[in-house]
Amino acid sequence: MAAPFLSTPFQPYVYQISVESLCPKQAENELEVRGPPALKAFDPKENPTKAAEGFCRRYAVPLDSLFRKADDESISIPA
Repeated sequence: MAAPFLSTPFQPYVYQISVESLCPKQAENELEVRGPPALKAFDPKENPTKAAEGFCRRYAVPLDSLFRKADDESISIPA
């Protein structure tokens, strides 16, 4: 939600901003990030490979948050 009214009265070297009716909390967004193919992310014993570890490290999520998509063979995380 954008602020309905924003005023910036100008005075030399003085900056003042007045915002009315700002939302108290940012809206939550859910995003799913596609990762490497499941065959590259897990070894035959279902242990995570360096590809899966690097993917999790890049997005700062634990390895147990990975899941496989039913429509393809890639892994994903809810970010």
